[in-house]
Amino acid sequence: MGVLEAEGLSMLHKCCALLFIMYPRSVSSLPYPFLMPHTCVNPQDVMNTYIQKMGVDTSNLKFCEVLSMEDWALEMVPQPCHGVIMLFPIKNASEEYNSAQSKRMAEEGQVVSPNLKWIKQNIGNACGTIGILHALSNLWDPDSLKVETGSYISKFMNETKAMNGEQIAAYLDSEEGGDELEEVHQEACAEGQTESPDENTSVDTHFVCFSLVDGHLYELDGRQDGPVNHGECTPESLLGNACNVVKGYMERDPGEVRFTIVALAAAPSEE
Repeated sequence: MGVLEAEGLSMLHKCCALLFIMYPRSVSSLPYPFLMPHTCVNPQDVMNTYIQKMGVDTSNLKFCEVLSMEDWALEMVPQPCHGVIMLFPIKNASEEYNSAQSKRMAEEGQVVSPNLKWIKQNIGNACGTIGILHALSNLWDPDSLKVETGSYISKFMNETKAMNGEQIAAYLDSEEGGDELEEVHQEACAEGQTESPDENTSVDTHFVCFSLVDGHLYELDGRQDGPVNHGECTPESLLGNACNVVKGYMERDPGEVRFTIVALAAAPSEE
């Protein structure tokens, strides 16, 4: 069975999606509040467990929560920041925007670095894993990623090095690229939640990654036709620039509160 089938990575996304369901916190009066999960104290721990089981050294690089897009919250994120993942609800506002954006890119074109790795999502409810793989595959400082020799993520990086987005999607859904990852995600889900969602649970939330590659900020969404270039960016401005894009999503759907982000950043040093 391919890893992206119903008993595969779809369960990871359902797990993470339920862990990221929000309730308004005390900062809701701020212009761009973020919300805290009610099903898990630290939902980013699920993602860290997952990448650790993939073979990532989380003592060097790990996901952390971003409490708000206000300056005080961004200053709390350990630096350097290497990527940002947004979770948001799929609704008419976001679908119309993405459709218009795809049309504009087809007509006008855009700069896309040959070093960018974009992954097509062919199967539903797999965007949690696709978002994480996007983040790990597009680090502006590849040396920040320390992996265990022979681990899944090490093999994934080597095997997909010369593949395009469609080819990587096929690899993830193959026996070679999918079976081991399926085992990894099931272990992470088992450790990260107290009650498993029914396999038929409908999930209307979606993960999108923001990465810095060769001086440009890219929005990476496997449901779309390709990456979106959001302009020039630096390691120092990555988090803030990504948050500016997130604000655009929020402004297009002002009545919606189900937005959150996590940052892939330097692991805090142990005191």
